[in-house]
Amino acid sequence: EIVLANESARLGEIRHFVKGFLAEIRAPVEISQDILLAVGEAAANAARHGRREQGRSEVRVGVKLDGTDAVVTIADDGSGFDMDEVKSREQDGFAAGGRGLFLIQELMDSVTFETSARGTKVVIRHNVFPPGTPMSLGVARALHPSSQKRDT
Repeated sequence: EIVLANESARLGEIRHFVKGFLAEIRAPVEISQDILLAVGEAAANAARHGRREQGRSEVRVGVKLDGTDAVVTIADDGSGFDMDEVKSREQDGFAAGGRGLFLIQELMDSVTFETSARGTKVVIRHNVFPPGTPMSLGVARALHPSSQKRDT
């Protein structure tokens, strides 16, 4: 897990963290690109909409391999959002915003959103190894908890 100040200036660090994980498990390039695009959208949404009104806000990003799926969690500590409102904007071709969540859902095998007054957690999941394919040795290393990095 990586914990950073929830600022748009930190988006590159988030992508770099996830990219390192995907390289470690030797995920295919095409799938890695889709995951990184989805992570970038989710992290940008957290920086834009998931900040506390007062005080320092943080974003937490976790990565794990669950069977043959890469799972990335992005959590912020903002005030949450109304999913129905976002979905209604997606249907309006002229509305500003709301398409990032649609893009994430199109790119990933599974996406869950948990939103409350204490923040939003987005969990994205994508199969990185077709069923029955032998996994690389890098996967075994990825199954062990990686070192934690904390922003100070």
